[in-house]
Amino acid sequence: MESLSLKNLPESSDYIASESAVKHNKGRWDFQFNNGRDMWNFSCTSSDGGRITDFSLNGVNTIITSKESPIFGSTFWTSPQNDWGYPPPPQIDTNSFEASFDKKSNRLILTGSPELNVLNVQIKKEFSIDTVNSAIDIKYSILNLLNRDVKFAPWEISRVKPEGLTFFPKGIDAPFNTEFPNLPYKVSNNAIWIDHSDAPFKNNKLFSTSDSNWIGYLFKNHLFLKIYETPQIHVPAPLEAKIEVYSNGHYFEIEQQGSYMTIPKNSRYDWRVKWLLRENPKNIANPLQRKSLYNFAQNIVNKIQI
Repeated sequence: MESLSLKNLPESSDYIASESAVKHNKGRWDFQFNNGRDMWNFSCTSSDGGRITDFSLNGVNTIITSKESPIFGSTFWTSPQNDWGYPPPPQIDTNSFEASFDKKSNRLILTGSPELNVLNVQIKKEFSIDTVNSAIDIKYSILNLLNRDVKFAPWEISRVKPEGLTFFPKGIDAPFNTEFPNLPYKVSNNAIWIDHSDAPFKNNKLFSTSDSNWIGYLFKNHLFLKIYETPQIHVPAPLEAKIEVYSNGHYFEIEQQGSYMTIPKNSRYDWRVKWLLRENPKNIANPLQRKSLYNFAQNIVNKIQI
């Protein structure tokens, strides 16, 4: 195993990483960092479409692994899905990506092969450690390979455990669906709450607007936050939504999409996401305490810049 970078930083807050390292072994990349009290691990692979396979805090992984399900990990697609149907083209979902590591910026760059049959795009994924916030910085890029303008929205799909609680700030419109039956949900404290234990053991999905730029998932008292770039006026892709949550009984997908935008010919669309994982200081088994969980998440988001 090759250790590619190691930094020792003065610890000046609870969440500044005092030590970080990136390790590589047979196509798997492990980003490890700690603050002297907690240890984080983020793993991805150059195979399976440059998929994220682990995001854990003190040994608790929030991401579904290949041992738990044949459909696993966190990935990135173009939206709308109507452009390609299902499954996605292998160039963006299952084929191996080419990996390069920039030692100066401690950044991993995964580049997919050109998809020239349906979408005419190339996907890039960049991962690095945000030591100030003990987080992972992600940049996704959609490269337009055509000699004309095209329109896409970026789409991150993260498969998490069938247990837990997903929540996010609600939008103006009520949640809806265009294909599967709606997931059961509740509205309180200005948020949409999806208790995974309430989901039927079949295909269910929820589409939603949101007034903010984050989605949270609580698992074993660990709060996984995805904070993403969003313009002041978000334009959804056709038949899609800013937030989508899917369940089939074996895993949940917590998904967020960027705005549907024109990509000029031979240009690119960059989209930034930040992943954080924190221990929730409150026991929120009682639904009355969800306000504390929501405030805890929002306070974290307020301190983060994308």
